[in-house]
Amino acid sequence: NMVLDNEEIVIFDGIDFNPDLRWIDVMSEVAFCTMDLTDRKRPDLARRLLNAYLEQSGDYVGVDLLPFYLTYRSLVRAKVAHLGWQQHEEEEHELRQSLTHQRQEYLDLATQYTKPGSPELLITHGLSGSGKSVGTQRVVEELGAIRVRSDVERKRLAGLQAMDNSHSSIQSDLYSSTSTEATYHRLAQAAEHIIRAGFTAILDATFLKAEQRTMMRNLAERLQVPFRILDFQASDEQLRERITRRLAEGADPSEANVEVLEYQIQNREPLTADELTTTILVNTEEVDSVDQLIANLKCEFGD
Repeated sequence: NMVLDNEEIVIFDGIDFNPDLRWIDVMSEVAFCTMDLTDRKRPDLARRLLNAYLEQSGDYVGVDLLPFYLTYRSLVRAKVAHLGWQQHEEEEHELRQSLTHQRQEYLDLATQYTKPGSPELLITHGLSGSGKSVGTQRVVEELGAIRVRSDVERKRLAGLQAMDNSHSSIQSDLYSSTSTEATYHRLAQAAEHIIRAGFTAILDATFLKAEQRTMMRNLAERLQVPFRILDFQASDEQLRERITRRLAEGADPSEANVEVLEYQIQNREPLTADELTTTILVNTEEVDSVDQLIANLKCEFGD
């Protein structure tokens, strides 16, 4: 149960009679709220909640059970609606009719959750400040993808929180080649769990090295799912301005500064001709660039 109290969300429950019932997989609880938001015609909020939980917890292995939990929670709601229908007299026609409608909606939702998904593997490509995280947030909310961010997972592997500052320099500490390799392997592992559960995975990272992109292409081929590169671009001047502003605001896990950007520009490995055949360009200096991206993805993979 959740209530908005003095502009603050308070989560509470009333299971006092049996302490054992207080122990439950958190993914099941997340699925419950995700399912309810979807039923209430707010799939965008459902997707935002799910991704926020996964980004905070790193529990991408738990996605394996998500379809089961979503189905189970839908059936619980359907059962509650049916019991309510049974408890009311036939004379209460409108109420019984409403409960019948609720029951069927939840049954339909449960059925939908049991159907195999049509997952894809999407990766971003672009320099720091090119708009990857902002753009992929829209993909998450509008298309139902599950996102994994390299900035967050890199710090998680090092035992840091997303907003911690590692004070690492270029090519050392948190950003050494060893740490970077481990981070991209972590992205691949998370993506596999997401895709096997029937969801589209979107990996938010620079992917400036060809071997990093090849790793994900090979993963998509092994899992037999479509693969796309979302190539985020902006002018160098715009990139510098965005990075400077982002660091000043201090509200993003990325530690990239202008010095890092210059290093990326000098050392990036451009997309190959073969890679460009599976690439969607996103020029984030254009106002409607992300709208166009969403439209392209809907056209290619279905809404």
